Amino acid sequence: MDANIAIALSRQVLLEALLVVAPVLGVSLVVGIAVALFQALTSLQEQTVAMIPKLLALVGTLFFLMPWILRQFVEFTQRMLSGLSRFGGGA
Repeated sequence: MDANIAIALSRQVLLEALLVVAPVLGVSLVVGIAVALFQALTSLQEQTVAMIPKLLALVGTLFFLMPWILRQFVEFTQRMLSGLSRFGGGA
């Protein structure tokens, strides 16, 4: 395996990881901003108020998106395994 193939494979892995994680991070960002705004408006600085909504939103998002995430992982794995012969040294 030469450097170009390793770089291409690494790029594919990172893009797939970014694609799968982006919706979860987006929900976390929106909920975090909403909670921070709520805390700023009410002067309520309790840490559990910030943590519980974010945790519930993340669990709900993962529960809702799990079939899609698993499908993405399976398709990516199938693409990688089907192209495995390209990455081998081949005699």
